[in-house]
Amino acid sequence: MPEISTAGIFQAAFIARHMEQTPRAFFQTTFEPVGRVCAARYARGGLRLQGKWRTRACVPHTPYMRATGLATLTTDNRTTLKQRNEINHMSIFKINKIDQTATVQNLIAFKDNHIKERDVQNIIKSNPKILGEDLLIISEELSPCEDSKKRLDLLALDKSGKLVVIELKRNDDGFHMDLQAIRYASMIRLFSIQDVIRHYQDYAQGNAEEDITYFLDQEIDKLDFDNIRIILVNQDFSRELTNSVLWLNEQGLDIKCIKITQYEINNDLIWDVDTIIPVKETEEYQLKIKEKKNSDQEIKREFNSRDYTKYIFNGESNLTKGRLVLEVVKKYCKDNPETNFTQLSQIFPKKLQGSNGVLNIFSELKDYQKEGRFYIKDKEIIQLKNGEQISVCSQWRKDSIDNFIEHVKQTLGYEIVAQ
Repeated sequence: MPEISTAGIFQAAFIARHMEQTPRAFFQTTFEPVGRVCAARYARGGLRLQGKWRTRACVPHTPYMRATGLATLTTDNRTTLKQRNEINHMSIFKINKIDQTATVQNLIAFKDNHIKERDVQNIIKSNPKILGEDLLIISEELSPCEDSKKRLDLLALDKSGKLVVIELKRNDDGFHMDLQAIRYASMIRLFSIQDVIRHYQDYAQGNAEEDITYFLDQEIDKLDFDNIRIILVNQDFSRELTNSVLWLNEQGLDIKCIKITQYEINNDLIWDVDTIIPVKETEEYQLKIKEKKNSDQEIKREFNSRDYTKYIFNGESNLTKGRLVLEVVKKYCKDNPETNFTQLSQIFPKKLQGSNGVLNIFSELKDYQKEGRFYIKDKEIIQLKNGEQISVCSQWRKDSIDNFIEHVKQTLGYEIVAQ
């Protein structure tokens, strides 16, 4: 091959459908500068012009691609059928613009290059945009459950405030990684906002609440832990796994599969990162279908879960859920005048209510918690003998108030009657 000027060399990143019957290929290319090197993406077709396999340049289709020049590239038809069939469907080609030939660059498996899962984890951690979106890494090697020895690779937040479980492998099929990630997601779903802040504080050693608020561009209380997202990252995925993921997504889960194809060019490792599920062309449609389904389910769930039960306690009747809890805590404080916040937190553990907790010290409430989530009027605040002022949470679901009532009956022997 004759010596070529720098301007005449392009690195062509080809992403194509596999051709089973014919080697003929029609390439649509866009160029992405990497120093003096350009990348080209292509889609296979069946156009043959004048006995040569011809390529055609098109306008860059993502904000990250910038055209540095458009050229018509042609792979020499002297390439044998066997050589063309050996070209992988996800390949990097080195294009000689002068004599219009293409040389395929070999794939390199992570294992062959001595790259471990932890290495892949560190690379993604250094720049989460590798996964195709803005993510804030919250923690790594996290054990979601105290009695579990398993550790999830990376936990992140996306821009909508949803937690994202990121599971990494370096094999050829991703065997069982979907099940493993679902297990992690089921445990992460129990995290409170304070849990997320604590884990991020341990990981980043900064002002966790401030960093998260800045990343989300909204108040931290907007975090959504009901719908955990999952991102699976591997060099390849088996059909068994992809079929499972497609079915799980149809059932309402949010799982993304990202494939990393690795090449080595001039001693540099090149990653071709491709989202294989969901397919980009159908992602927007699937998202709209899912949003409609979730909206319908939410409306139905809200309608079915509305509960207007009133309660009788300690001579007081017509108590709403929140008022019932307030009266129970008031009575306990009256019966135990030496109690303090620490003891109250043990008698009325946070898990009975959820993310807000049953009660808190008034001065430590966040602004958003004072807006309809806790009783904060003077006559509602409980004044303890040691000077602590206690506010009780006013937000209670049917299942949480049932748990609270059962706990109070067993622990304190209080009698509560539903009207």
